[in-house]
Amino acid sequence: MIDGRTKASSRAIPGSWEGLIRTALAATVLFSLGLSWTFEDTMWAYLAALFAALSGLLATFRPEVLCRWRIVGVTADASVVSVLVAETGGGGSAFFPLYFLAALSLMNLARRSGSHGRARIEGAGGAVVLIGGCLLATLVAEGWDGLGSTLFAFRMTLLTMFCASVLLVGFNVRALRASAAESSAAAATERSRAGRVAAQADALGPALGALGIESALEYAAEAACAVAGASYGHVTSLRGNLHRTVMRGNFDACPSWWHPYVQRLVLWSCREGGAVRLEEAVHGVEGFVAVPVGVAGEESWGAIVVGGGRVGAQGERDLLRLAAGIRPALERSPDAAGGLDVSSGLPNSASLGRVLRQELSAGSAPAVLAVRLAAGASSSVEDLLVRLGGRLRIGGRRAFRYGEATLVVLAKSSGEAEAAGKARALKRLVDQESKGLAGPRAEAAVAFVLPGAGAKGADALVATALLALEDACGKKEKVAGAVAGAAVGAREPFGGGPADASLPFVQGFVKAMSARDPYLAGHSAGVSRTADRIGRALSFDQEQLDALAVGALLHDVGKIGMPDRILHKPGALTDEEYAVIKRHPTIGAEIVAPIPELSPASPAILHHHERFDGLGYPNGLRAEEIPLVARVVAVADAFDSMRRERPYGSRMSVRAALEEIVRQAGTQFDPNVAEALSRVALRPYDPHADDLAVRGRAASK
Repeated sequence: MIDGRTKASSRAIPGSWEGLIRTALAATVLFSLGLSWTFEDTMWAYLAALFAALSGLLATFRPEVLCRWRIVGVTADASVVSVLVAETGGGGSAFFPLYFLAALSLMNLARRSGSHGRARIEGAGGAVVLIGGCLLATLVAEGWDGLGSTLFAFRMTLLTMFCASVLLVGFNVRALRASAAESSAAAATERSRAGRVAAQADALGPALGALGIESALEYAAEAACAVAGASYGHVTSLRGNLHRTVMRGNFDACPSWWHPYVQRLVLWSCREGGAVRLEEAVHGVEGFVAVPVGVAGEESWGAIVVGGGRVGAQGERDLLRLAAGIRPALERSPDAAGGLDVSSGLPNSASLGRVLRQELSAGSAPAVLAVRLAAGASSSVEDLLVRLGGRLRIGGRRAFRYGEATLVVLAKSSGEAEAAGKARALKRLVDQESKGLAGPRAEAAVAFVLPGAGAKGADALVATALLALEDACGKKEKVAGAVAGAAVGAREPFGGGPADASLPFVQGFVKAMSARDPYLAGHSAGVSRTADRIGRALSFDQEQLDALAVGALLHDVGKIGMPDRILHKPGALTDEEYAVIKRHPTIGAEIVAPIPELSPASPAILHHHERFDGLGYPNGLRAEEIPLVARVVAVADAFDSMRRERPYGSRMSVRAALEEIVRQAGTQFDPNVAEALSRVALRPYDPHADDLAVRGRAASK
C-alpha cells in the first residue's frame, strides 16, 4: 500500500535570484558561442546573448520591473533564443533546448497575473510568442523546406505540448491558491480541478509510457483519487498480476485486490463498459465507484476503483476521461513493462532486463543480438530505430533501445549456427535500412550471445553481448558472437599464465570498458597502479601481485552492462538508479567467472565495494571476512577517484585524498591497507624501489 499523505510545496524564485540565474545562463551561452563561432559569423547571436545578460542584471537589481511586466520578459526570452537558434543552424542548433527553459517562465505568467482572464490571455500569448519565435528561427535558418520536414513537426509538437503542460501546471497552482482563499466556492473549485486533472491525463498519457508499469499504475491511482476527491484508489488489470492501491488518511485496514467487493466492482465495470457503484461500506470506506480501462466493444484491460469520495455524474465522466487518457500507458505490450524510450517508441533498457530475466527464470534461452547502428545525424538514427523496430516485430523478434545508437534484439535460436545466421541477416537488414542516413557514417556492427550452461543472469548476458559487439566492430565482416558462461580459457590458447594483465581477453575487457565510458579505462589503470604499490608495501608475493593487478584493472568491468542514462549521468543518482549501479560488482564477477585464468582476480571484482564496518555491498562482509585483495582495491579505487576530475566533484590533491582515506580507516577501509597507502602515496612510483623498501623493513625485523 502507498501512503498518499505526502504533501508537496513549491516556492517562487525571488526576482533577484531569477536575475542571477538569467545572467549566469547568458554568460554560459556567450562562452559556448566563443568556443564554436566567431563574432563576425554570428554577430546577432552575440548581441542577443549580451542583451540577455543585461536583462538578467536588470532583474537582479530591479526585480519589480520583471515582476510587473512578465509578458515582456517572456517575449524577450523568446526573441533572444530565436536569434541564437537562427544564427547557429536552426532546428539543429545546440541552443534549441533553451526554448524549453524559456517556456518555464510561462508558469509564473499563468499563476501570477491579476485576473483569471488575464492569466489565460497572457499565458496563451506567451506560448504563441515562443512557438512563433521557433517557427521564424527555423524559417530564417532553413527556409521553407525546413518548415516542411518531419523533424520540424516533431520539435514543434514537443514544444507545444511542453508549453501546454507548463501552463496547465501554472493554472493548477493558481487554482489551488484560489481555492484556499475562496472557501465559499470550494465545491465548484473541486469540480474544476478534477476536470483539469483529467485533462492533464489526456496530455501526459503518451509520456507515461516512458515509466515502468508500476509507476504508471501509481500515477493512475493517485490521479483517480484527485479526480474523485477520494481517499481510496485502486488500479488493476485482468491480464496479469498488475495492481496498485493508494490510500489517503489513517485506516486500520483497506480493501485490497483480493477483497470480493473490489473484484466484483472490477468485473462488473468491465462487463458493463461504464461506471458502476457499490453502496456497501468496506473497512470504513464508502462511496465506491469503478470505471473500466479499455475501448468500447472490446475486452477491457482492467479497471480503476475509487472510494471515500462523493462522485456525481460529472465525476464519473472525469474518471472515464482519465481512464481513456492513461489507457495507452497501461495497455502496453508485456515487452515494455519497464517503460518505453520516448524518442523511438521502443521498449527501453529496463524493459529488456525484465523480459530477459523472466525468460531465463522460465527456462527459455533466447539469443541476445546487440546492434551498433551506423553513425549519422541523430534525427536519422531515431528514424532508423523506429523503422527497424517495426521490421523486427513483423519477423517475430523483439527490439529494445539500449543506448544512443545501440539496439538489443531477442530472438529464438536453436544453436550457435542459427544465432550467427540471424546476426548476419540482422546486419543486412540494418545496412539496408541505413542507406538513407544523412552524412558520412561507419558500417553497422552486430554481435550475438547465447546463454551457456554457466550463464548467471540477464545483466551478465547483456554485458557479454556488448563486449562481443566491441569485438564485432574490429572485424572486417562486423559480426561476432559468443556463448555466455562458456569456459573461454579452455577453448582458446591465450597463454600468459594465470591472472596476467597482458592476456588478450583482459585487454579486450579494458577496450570494451573504454568504449563504454572513456573515464573507466583511465580510472582502472590508475587503480591498478595504486593497488600494485599498496600490495608491494604489504609484501605481496608475485602471484598475489598479478591477481591484484588484474582485479584492480577489471574491478569496474560490470559497468559494461549499465544503461547509458545511468553510466553517463552527470548529476546525483536517484535511489532507483543507485540500486542499479550497485549491481556492477556482481555483474563483473559473472562476466569473468567462465574464464579460469581470472579466478584469482574475481574476489577483488566482486567485493571491492564492501566496507570494513560491514555496511558495504553486495554481501555486507566486514573486516577480515573481506578478501585482502578486495580491501586493497577498495582503497586504491577511492584514492584514484578523488584524484580525478569528476562531474560531481573537483579533483583533490594527493595529500587531501590521503587524509580522507586515513580518516575513513576502520569504518570504510582496512586500517592496515590505509597505512600502507600512506607510506607510498607521496613517493614517485617505482616498483623496484618499493620492493627494496619492503625487503629493508623485513631485514630490520
